[in-house]
Amino acid sequence: MFDCLDLKLDALDQMLPIEQQVQQHPWSEKLLRDSFASSSVNIGIWQAHQLCGYLLGQLIVDEAEIFNLSVAKAYQRQGLGKQLLEHFSRRIQMQGGCRLLLEVRESNVPALQLYSHYGFHEDARRRGYYPNGPQGREDAILMSYSL
Repeated sequence: MFDCLDLKLDALDQMLPIEQQVQQHPWSEKLLRDSFASSSVNIGIWQAHQLCGYLLGQLIVDEAEIFNLSVAKAYQRQGLGKQLLEHFSRRIQMQGGCRLLLEVRESNVPALQLYSHYGFHEDARRRGYYPNGPQGREDAILMSYSL
């Protein structure tokens, strides 16, 4: 049984290992800490007292941007990303939001599949936006979903 709850700063010590485990270019502790700004909408998915994943976002007027969605490797492919998106979407709707935005690396196929399955569609691309090690650069895919 997994529970989606508001994510508080005291979960930072559980967020960092997940971030470093699953992200190709992990956020720093400072960047994760800074994501708890006043307009943030941060959701964690828990099993008992164990953080299994999180979604960090922000609502500005009526649009919400998803900055980071991460699920620990041991819990991937179990529908936790979808649960986080559903909980986030409900929260944003309750706060007057009508649209979700995000960007994702073109090489992040699991994330692209999750977002497409959820109903996001590609709006545009930022060509060569992300560094990609010795391969050079890769595109950022900008996606949106209307609530």
